[in-house]
Amino acid sequence: MIHQKDTEVGEPVWELAHIFPYQGTWTEDEYLSLDTGRLVEFSNGYLEFPPMPTMAQQDIVSYLYELLKAFIVTHQLGKVYFAPVPVRLGRGEYREPDVFFYHRNA
Repeated sequence: MIHQKDTEVGEPVWELAHIFPYQGTWTEDEYLSLDTGRLVEFSNGYLEFPPMPTMAQQDIVSYLYELLKAFIVTHQLGKVYFAPVPVRLGRGEYREPDVFFYHRNA
């Protein structure tokens, strides 16, 4: 017989957290292997969970993306991308910027 604990619908499955590394001990490979479907950034072994963007923020990001892309394409400088893409800023540091430019000679 399967015993079901007395839990509320929608309550997190806290036991699941124990199969993942503790905060401060995550590696870059462990971070990059995550498939969460949400924004997660990485800083020196810690996972960070920025808030979801608002519609106003998305409007601003779209506007900046279009302006930056037009300039970059016109001058053949590289490519412009938008989130979600993890960008390595340095050892142990990944962010998912709203918009970023990748220089063709990088």
